[in-house]
Amino acid sequence: DQELPVRVKAALALSSLIAQEEASELLRPNLRYALQEYLKLMDKVDNDEVVLSLERIVDLYHEDILPFAVDLVIHLTSAFFYYAVNEEKIEEKDKKNHKISKGEVTAATCLILSLIHISEPTRLLSI
Repeated sequence: DQELPVRVKAALALSSLIAQEEASELLRPNLRYALQEYLKLMDKVDNDEVVLSLERIVDLYHEDILPFAVDLVIHLTSAFFYYAVNEEKIEEKDKKNHKISKGEVTAATCLILSLIHISEPTRLLSI
């Protein structure tokens, strides 16, 4: 995938860009799509910076992520369990992709911790 390096750079740049209040408000309506792209990217690359970028987004938009939280955690934990269960079956050349599971666990943990700190815990029950 020739576009992959560009997508990684874009993901890293986005997390830096949203540090600006104006830019963070522009992303809010498209948050679902941004999260989906991060998850797709994490499935393809082993990059701790991408995971950290997702964590920054989760921290900044923790209230807005509530509607997507369950799907995010399911996706991240499914990927982790896939690699954990299939570790012996994964070819040697693909062993490096096993590291993705560590990043996905980190991202899922960050997401869960962000949700725990929500000021209205009862909102979690409505998800």
